[in-house]
Amino acid sequence: MSQLFIRLLGPFHVSLAAQPVTRFGYDKVRALLAYLAVEAEFPHRRETLAALFWPDQPPRLARQSLRQSLSTLRRAIEDQDAAPPFILVEGNTIQFNRSGDAWLDVDTLHAHLAEVDGHAHSHPGVETCQTCIRHLEAAIALYQDDFLKGLSLSDSIEFEDWAMIRREQLRTQILTALYHVTRHYFRRGKYAQAQSYALRQVEMESYREEAHRQLMHILARSGQRSAALAQYETCRRILVEELGVKPAQKTQALYERIRSAGEARPHNLPSQLTPLIGREGELQQIAERLANPDCRLLTLAGLGGIGKTHLALQAAQEHVGIFLHGIYFIPLAPLSSTEFLIPTIAHALNFLTICARKRCCWCWTTLSIYSRAWGCFWTSSGTLQISR
Repeated sequence: MSQLFIRLLGPFHVSLAAQPVTRFGYDKVRALLAYLAVEAEFPHRRETLAALFWPDQPPRLARQSLRQSLSTLRRAIEDQDAAPPFILVEGNTIQFNRSGDAWLDVDTLHAHLAEVDGHAHSHPGVETCQTCIRHLEAAIALYQDDFLKGLSLSDSIEFEDWAMIRREQLRTQILTALYHVTRHYFRRGKYAQAQSYALRQVEMESYREEAHRQLMHILARSGQRSAALAQYETCRRILVEELGVKPAQKTQALYERIRSAGEARPHNLPSQLTPLIGREGELQQIAERLANPDCRLLTLAGLGGIGKTHLALQAAQEHVGIFLHGIYFIPLAPLSSTEFLIPTIAHALNFLTICARKRCCWCWTTLSIYSRAWGCFWTSSGTLQISR
């Protein structure tokens, strides 16, 4: 038995036994197959299908047109030789046979998304779950273009409405999948992969502001500050031209952070006299956590003398150029009181806007806000902490 492949994500394409099927004759036959294949959960009455595809014809002529189109369709896919048949015709009903040897890209895409949405396995979150990411990437790969692109029936408004609703649902699902996969790779510092998925979002929906923000983040983190600023201008222009609105405050704030950072990425990291050997796994874990925007504080804990400081300094060295306002190493072991904590950090960061009162809440809040683009490494007895 030959397998029937039906691709509807993009231009309509059908193959049987690895050979393209081209004998459909006209678009009504192609549309009939697409509708039956997608809406295969239940049988459809002949009069319903006739009214859907031939709404301008009298009922008797519409049913006759349906019989002719169905006959052409079954010949084209060699349904008479299939066992079981691809299409079930019983009395007054017609249904696509899901038990037949047929593959539909829309069904496969939905199966991948169901593995993620249905929580078929335990995980802390979609973006941190490799299994979910694999399913999302598989769904994205199936989406070659919009549903039934290039196939329309101008004389059937009801069919056009059905296709449009399906098209928008699938676009929304894939855009959401792209957003999650972009964040997954961005959180792990894999900026090339993250950028490709963010660009795919913008290609699908040019005014998708969250995708532009993702691109700005990715470009800035990968050392392409000018490109990140240019991406903001692209986003601003598209929003004004297509929607008549300005970028959201969140987008403007990100632009200001990147713009104010400047080209130079300062640091005060001390030189290491000996190389770090055999800690590649730990360095990779640190890199993944620092790439995660939700990670504000990372602590390396362990006994004194096992190399925490050396490991952290190596990780910091590998991130020079990524943090917008630089990276700073701040030893806190010499401090005799917590009163000196904020002034010491502020001094190391050249953060001079500190009021006279050492414990002023405004100082701490302001310092926290400005330190989002800094990589700060500070040490104390038994631990080493990395803050963003």
